[in-house]
Amino acid sequence: MLSQVVGEPDALPPVQAEMNAVLAGHGTKPAVSLERHTFYAAAETAYAIVQTGERRFYGDILLAELRLPMRQLRIKAKAATKSSSLKGLQTNGTALNSGGISDGWR
Repeated sequence: MLSQVVGEPDALPPVQAEMNAVLAGHGTKPAVSLERHTFYAAAETAYAIVQTGERRFYGDILLAELRLPMRQLRIKAKAATKSSSLKGLQTNGTALNSGGISDGWR
């Protein structure tokens, strides 16, 4: 799910078009867009929040049906932070950053 452009619900910014291309490359349907406040409400129920270095507007995306055991998720996230591809990962109260795993929010 993507956040709609305020005032232009049918617009598809380049960052969202790129994300849809990545999804299509993995055999997945394009992400649907939601009104901004509906998107934020859905984001509040997220299990994990991944903060990347994306700086363009409307670069947020909600993904569903990620089914990895927590241990496997921590291993993958720890490897990703070592390569600096992620700035932070928040999973159910456990924050993972370049310094390792810690409890609570950063």
